Parts: sequence; structure tokens; C-alpha cells
Amino acid sequence: MVIAQFYHYMQKKNVFEKPLVFLFVAYLLLFFFTCNNGFFWDTIHLASLQAWWYYDNNFAFFFLPDNIDSGHPSYFAMLLALLWKIFQPSLLVGHLMMLPFIILLIVEVVKSSKYYFPENWPFVALLILFNPIILTQSTLVSPDVLLVCFFFFTLNGILQNSFKRILIGALLLGAISMRGMMCIPYLFIFGVFKSRVPGVSILRMLLSFTPGAFLAFLFLLMHYIQKGWVGYHEGSPWAASFEGAGVSGFFRNVVVFFWRLFDLGMVFMWLTTLVLTLKAKFNFSKRTKELLLLGSLCFLFSILLQFFYKYSLLHRYLFPFIAIMILVFCSVLEETVTSARFKRNSCIALIFLIAGNFWIYPDRIAKSWDATLAHLPYYKLRKEALEYLDQTKLSLSRVSGSFPYYETGKCLDLTSDTVRYSQADLEIAEYILYSNISNDFSDTQLLFLKEECIPVKTFGKWPVRFVLYRNPGFNK
Repeated sequence: MVIAQFYHYMQKKNVFEKPLVFLFVAYLLLFFFTCNNGFFWDTIHLASLQAWWYYDNNFAFFFLPDNIDSGHPSYFAMLLALLWKIFQPSLLVGHLMMLPFIILLIVEVVKSSKYYFPENWPFVALLILFNPIILTQSTLVSPDVLLVCFFFFTLNGILQNSFKRILIGALLLGAISMRGMMCIPYLFIFGVFKSRVPGVSILRMLLSFTPGAFLAFLFLLMHYIQKGWVGYHEGSPWAASFEGAGVSGFFRNVVVFFWRLFDLGMVFMWLTTLVLTLKAKFNFSKRTKELLLLGSLCFLFSILLQFFYKYSLLHRYLFPFIAIMILVFCSVLEETVTSARFKRNSCIALIFLIAGNFWIYPDRIAKSWDATLAHLPYYKLRKEALEYLDQTKLSLSRVSGSFPYYETGKCLDLTSDTVRYSQADLEIAEYILYSNISNDFSDTQLLFLKEECIPVKTFGKWPVRFVLYRNPGFNK
């Protein structure tokens, strides 16, 4: 009943007659509601900290210092710092910088959807663009939006047989991040597969992809010459994530991978795909086989390697693969059910995705808060907690904080506040500001807070909350 009402509502509002307008309006509304939000999760490092370094040093250096260098190209942070120089540092400037890429992302997703699904493309585009991962990343000043944007831009270049598009797309993928670099080889192979005249087209593909691959190689080579490492180093704050997983860790990552795929409301799409595939006895069409090839190449070149490291299977790392598999889901669905059922099932999948934003796990289970709109109350609650500390004359130097809210106001909100949280370990800190938005608290520390510390003030309840604790065992 609810599904039918939702579907009829979407038809009544002409969502499927004017889907592009609907997508633009939806994303613009999201932009206006979030354009004053501070930096969050990994964008603190990849955007704010790096941009401040370039800004404060007047672009005197190209390579970042090791403590904020994650091994990725830092052109994104350079662009943000340049805009700050022109317009002055502000949260709005960063979000406005993202707006053209968000608009381009919508356009490119629509183009890919129209290519593969001329009749049903609005449903396909909605399923990709309303996925919680990309929807949430679009509220942040995030280089991952650019990665997905130029992934589709390059893919469309291949589908349209456009030399210029592929050239530009591959160059930008090579400049965004190491994960962007990983897109180049499998898109090249897919481009060769799509070639109509093998000999000539392979050479053409090589010429179009080579500048992007060379730019990526040149950056990594110069980084190694300058720094002596690529990707990470032993003293890196992210070194723990690159520790070898071992045999047991590898199989644990296999489980985590499937959990990530089924998380955030995506379970309906994959179970439906599996059931319909079994029903069709794996009798795939040429289109489905083509999309499965693209998905397989993406997995081999950009995901499989992550299975060998301890903590690298984040939701946002998987999104190009997830986007491809959404195309596979739609392809299998369109070929095995009636048009009416395709639309109904697409609406059900969309409802699951929207609801997936509110799949909140217990505190002991780490969550990818940068992949869900459920994190949005965080910004207001963090400010309320800081205002309370200020009103009670409780200096941050007496309070232990955690990622992602432990950075200074200058870094998170672009204010003049440079006061830092206490660096003391949790067990010996005077006060602890806990939030379920942080994955840094171990099970032991959570038990310590619950059983030994005294809650002083709570901000928010669900889905995000902050709790200020006092440690009665603190020794002055």
C-alpha cells in the first residue's frame, strides 16, 4: 500500500516526466540546507587542513608535510585555498566550489542512464543519485564527488566514442586521488572492449588515456623522489589502515565488503538481482554482460587490493563499483519483468535507499557517517556542546575529544579559534566529550565511560548525540 501510494505520488508530481529538473531541485535544496556546514570526516584532512597549509604558506611549496600528506595529489586542496585567497576563507566558498561538480555529476549520470536505458532512465538516475553515499558526499567539500563525477564523464566519453571527453576525464581522474588513478586502467580496458574497429580504436584509446596515466605516474614518481614513500609511511596517521590484513583479515574483509554492499538500504537491489538472475538461469543480455564486465574490471583494479589491508573498505571507496552494479540491477530488472513491475521495483529500491540513511547501528559497531544523511544533526549538536563549555568556563584543554570533532574551530568551521582539546588519554582526562559520531572509542573505553564516568550534559538523542562526561578518577 505504501509503495503504491509513493509511486502514484511520484507520478502525480510529474517526477518521471521532468526528472532532470527534479534532480537539480533536490540537489539544490540539499545544497542550501547544508552550505554552511563545517568540514566533516576525511574532508577535514583532504580539504580543510591541506587548504589551510597552502593558504598560510602562500603556495610556496607543492608537496605537503608528512603529518597531513595522505599520498594523494592535493590539487583539490590547492583549488580550495586559491578560492579562499580570492574570496576569503568561508564555509560557503567551499560548498560553492562543489556546486559545478555536483551539477556536472547529475548531467553525466543522466547521460549514462539514457545510453543504457532510453525508456526508463529517470528511475536509473534516481537510484544512483539518491544513493546515501553520493547524496551525503554531495553535502561535503569532498574530492570523492569529483572522482564519481569524472568517472561518469570518462565513461560517457567511451560510450559516445569521444576522444576529447576521455582525454579530459582521464586527466582529471589522475589528478584527483590514487583511487581516481585506479579508474584509468579498467576504463581503458573497457574502452578497448567497446571499440568498433579494434586496431585503430585501441591506438585511439591509448592516446586518449595516456596523458592521464602519465600525470598520475609523474606525480607518484616525484612524490617518491621528494618524500621517499608512496601512499603511506610508517609515521603516517593512517599507517594502521595500511597494515596487512593477514589470512583471517582477508576473509573478514570479504564479509565487510558484502556488508557494505547490503548496508544503507541497498539490500533490496542486490537480493532482487540475485533472485532474478537465478530465475533467468544466468541468461544475460549483451547490455548486462557489458555492465558486468565493467563492474568486474572495477572490482579487480580498485577494490580487490583493499582486501589485503586492515581498514580500507569504506563505503565511499566503493561507490563507482556500487554505481555500476546499480546499472546491472536495472538491466536485469528491465529484461526479466514487465514495464510496470520495473517501475514498482525501482520505487521500492528508492524507498529502501532513502530509509537506508537511518540505519544506525549500536555504538560498538563502527559506522561510515560520511555516507549517510543521518549525520546532519552533528553540526548543530557540536556547536551546542561548545557553547555549553564556553558558558560553564570549561576550557577545551581540560576536555578530551575525538575524531572528527577534535580539531580546532579554525579547521572545522574556519573561525579564529585555535584552542585544542586535551591530548591526555581517555582514562586520565578530566572531562571527555563523547559522540557516537566517532568510531575511535574502543569497546573498553565505551565501558569505561558507561560504568566509571559521570554524565554532565547530553546533547541530542538520535541519530547523533554528544555526551560530556566527568572522570571522577582524575588527579590534578
